[in-house]
Amino acid sequence: MRTWPAVPLRSRPAALPYVSAGLRASVKDQVVASLPIVIVLYAIVIAAYFVLRYAGQWAEGDTAAITLAIRSMWETGELVPHTGLVYPSGYGHTAVSIMILAFTGMSIDTLQQIVGPLMAALLVLPALALYRELTSSNRTALIAVVLLLIQPEFLFVVLRGSHERTLRLLMLMALLLLVRSFRYRSQPAAYVAHVLLFYLTVYALIATNILFGFSFIVAIAIVVVTVWLWSSWFPRVWGGLPALSGRLTFITIAVLIIGFTFIFYMYDPAKMTLQAFNGILNKLAALLLTTQATSSPYQTVTGGWVSLPVYFLLSSGTYLLILGSIVVWARQGYLWLRGAARPAGPGQALLWLLYTGFAVQGMLAAVSDLTGNAMNNLQLRSFPSFAMLAAPMLATGLAEWRPWPSLRLATGVLVGMLAACALLKATNDPLVSNQWTFYTRDEMTAMRWVDAHSEHTHIWTGPNERVTAGYSVEHGPSLAGNVWVGTPEVRTVRVAVLSDLLYLQSVRLRQALPPAVAGSRVYDNGAVQVYRAVPTSPYQR
Repeated sequence: MRTWPAVPLRSRPAALPYVSAGLRASVKDQVVASLPIVIVLYAIVIAAYFVLRYAGQWAEGDTAAITLAIRSMWETGELVPHTGLVYPSGYGHTAVSIMILAFTGMSIDTLQQIVGPLMAALLVLPALALYRELTSSNRTALIAVVLLLIQPEFLFVVLRGSHERTLRLLMLMALLLLVRSFRYRSQPAAYVAHVLLFYLTVYALIATNILFGFSFIVAIAIVVVTVWLWSSWFPRVWGGLPALSGRLTFITIAVLIIGFTFIFYMYDPAKMTLQAFNGILNKLAALLLTTQATSSPYQTVTGGWVSLPVYFLLSSGTYLLILGSIVVWARQGYLWLRGAARPAGPGQALLWLLYTGFAVQGMLAAVSDLTGNAMNNLQLRSFPSFAMLAAPMLATGLAEWRPWPSLRLATGVLVGMLAACALLKATNDPLVSNQWTFYTRDEMTAMRWVDAHSEHTHIWTGPNERVTAGYSVEHGPSLAGNVWVGTPEVRTVRVAVLSDLLYLQSVRLRQALPPAVAGSRVYDNGAVQVYRAVPTSPYQR
């Protein structure tokens, strides 16, 4: 019987390092390949938490307004409904919502409160593609998406039922098509396809919200100015800038033409946006040229949260993103200015330039808010756009960082804490927030009763819009012409809806109850009461 020769023991370990190294590399590759799936699952968990935190019973002002616009378009079948609420800034998100309703048969409130937030998790996919194109690194793109998902301001705008979920998707796609088109300049067919898709996406962006469409134009225009200044002052530092400047200048002019056509020839309600811009310019002139007092957009910070330290703790991820991205941006610009380094490609150059454009725009929005403009929150509205570029900018610096294992563990704990703070802030959790967004079934039952038994009446429904927003999402506007009021000092308020939650919220906000609660109790379902003020004349009801 033939036997195999025995292998000496000392010769066996020689092959083990190569085998173990290969196994480690294989496992590492599998882990890296599975990370995008893990991030998508994490985004789904975030969206599910947003929905389940209040069992789908949540609403806020913008969600209510968009829901009323969707309901009007759905009931009339018109792009500009002749009755009901018309969203003046664009029809894109409303039309997409109507399409989803027609194909699925779901109710409007289900789409707005449950399905919509879950769909927001899909934004991870174009974000990964864009960041991979900008940084030319899978590792950096993954880090950037994680940074974006721990930003509470970004999470709030894409999870709620406003147009911004569609808007952010279109912005990601437009930037992705723009950056990728530079790689296909030598392939005419692919280049033309990317250019055409880019302008189609930009039109959809403008049609969704003309204000953010112009915000996109302004950012590109700032990039053009930055490129022109750089190429004029430091022509030898960064080659290829004249060609980039020419392309972006053409894009700015073309997008301006698209926006002008949309406002004056395609969607007449969008002209109201020009009035808002005119008001901002007038108040900005008053701010700079006179000494008149203006309202501060930061006054609501102390009243909106249980304390100022809690607010800063919940916003710590935002401040770290701003400071960290500024450091990386300044370092890259300094190295390029000295000639010590050059952009790795058009993606990295465009990332630096786009970050500059949206950062300058954010500073302009802050100045606009100081004027007390009609919107008074342009800074908050512009920050998610900035965060979408700040995340990959900071990620380019973090991707080069190789911490020790103990420091790596501490970093993981910090990211987990920032993620928890982002969820608490994005959901306006009553543990930390005074601006609650949830409501109860008993409150909706009482609202239906008071709307059915009142006509053209001013009705107090709490210190903020949470109850009335919930009623608008589930049932639409008041069919009897009733007016929902949140200020108790209004003398015309003769009816008040009062629940345990409304009482607790009024105490939290230190707001007095309306005098009507001292009148007759005309409705009581055990958890919610409706009060009507006692008539003081024979002509009052």
